[in-house]
Parts: sequence; structure tokens; C-alpha cells
Amino acid sequence: MKGLQNAYLAYLRQMGHQVSDRRIAFGDNRSVILLFDDTNSELIDVRATIDMATMRTALEQILDCAPYVEHSHRSFLLPAEPAKNVIDLLHDHGVSVIWASGDDFAVRRCPDSLAAFAANDVLWQNYSEAVVDVALPTGAVRITPTDDAAYGTMPPAGPLHIIAACQPGELPGTERERESHRRLTDYLHGRGLDTFGAIGGSPDGTYQELSVAVSGLSDEQAREIGRRFGQVAVFSWNSSQWKLLACASDRSAVHRWTLERSPLPPKR
Repeated sequence: MKGLQNAYLAYLRQMGHQVSDRRIAFGDNRSVILLFDDTNSELIDVRATIDMATMRTALEQILDCAPYVEHSHRSFLLPAEPAKNVIDLLHDHGVSVIWASGDDFAVRRCPDSLAAFAANDVLWQNYSEAVVDVALPTGAVRITPTDDAAYGTMPPAGPLHIIAACQPGELPGTERERESHRRLTDYLHGRGLDTFGAIGGSPDGTYQELSVAVSGLSDEQAREIGRRFGQVAVFSWNSSQWKLLACASDRSAVHRWTLERSPLPPKR
């Protein structure tokens, strides 16, 4: 268990997170020490096994500890992906799941955690300022949100939604991200939807995530798919608006948009 914990600490620090721990003392002379991701305000319990009995005991403990520590998210760090019924149980109680996946870590965020991320004004502003490159049949384009002017025409491929593959707490540019991108693309194709390759990221290009642009969805359908794939928010692109839509809450932001040739053609 110590090896798993140390590997995850190194992973968090690679992302620039500050990490500490929290000791919770109870009146029955019990004390519990849990990891704490100070950057995300996330309480993390580390477990060596993933069977249902262990998870039920761990769930009881983290729920007991939660009132004593101010936090926005709570999670279990596990050595492998647990069964779906275990994940569903944890999500029902507002607990996300993190597990070792090759050299990386996978995250399955619960809806409560996704809503908490969307409520973070700093993170929401970062999403609002993101630019997206989309590989359209007519050529790759970059969409930039703006409040100054409207482009005033329909997007070249009609209304689109952009859904990212990387969940909060996962590193982009890894095999895990590529696997998530394949799963998302396969799911959309399985629903008979047309997709285009996309990359979303910071305006200065220092942060980029593999994404999928998809046609034929309503805003609510796009939100539901984003929530299913652990996304904080999705983008909606139509003739006059560039919308940022939270997947697990009602939060949204509406901007206008400008279009230019993409300096970084996205992969299909």
C-alpha cells in the first residue's frame, strides 16, 4: 500500500499539486490519517484491496472522517479498478475512485465531485478561456471564445459539441488519455453520431487535452455524455454562441466566438 501511495504522491506532484495529510482523532481513542490533495481540496483514503467488504468498511470510515476536514472532494486510491457495483456504491455516497493504470492513474469522478469542480471559479474561468482546435473536412480550425464580437455564421460543419477525454486528476498526453479518447469516440460512433478530432487547451498552448467534436446532440444530451465520461463541462458551438456547460450542475457560460485556421491540426 505504501508503494501505491508514494507512486500517487509523485504523480500528483508531477501535475504541480501540493499534498499533505490529515489526522482525524475520534473520542473513542481512534485516529485516522488520510492523504490530502491541497490543490484540489481532496480527502483521499488509500486501500490495498478492492473487494466489496473492504470498500464498505472504507466507505464508513471516510464518511465518519468527512465532517472533521473541510474539503471539496473525497476519493479512494486503489491498486486496480473495482467492479462497477463498487464504483456505483461509492458514487452514490459522493466518493470518487482513483486506481493505478499502468504507469499512470485512472480517475472515475462521482457527480458530486464534478459539480464541485464546476463550482470552483478559478477552474471555471480556465475552462471559459480555453481554445479548441477541430479537424473539419474543410480544414482544421481554431475556435476562440470572445465577448467582443460575433462571428455571425453557422460553424462550417453545423452545430457541434466538444467533449474531452481526460478526467480531472488524470494527466494528458498519456496512454490512459488515449485509451479514454478511444472509448469516448467508440461510444459516440456506436450511437451513430458523426465526430471530428479535436484538441482543447489553454490559449498559450501549455495545456492540451484530446477531445471529440460531435454533431447531432442537444445540449442536455452532450451534458449527459460528458457526465458519463467524467467531464466537468462540455462546449456547445452554434451560429452565434460558444457555450460552456457544466455536466453535473446547471452552471453555464455563454460567449461569442471567432474562427481562424488552426496552427496545430488536431489528430483524427
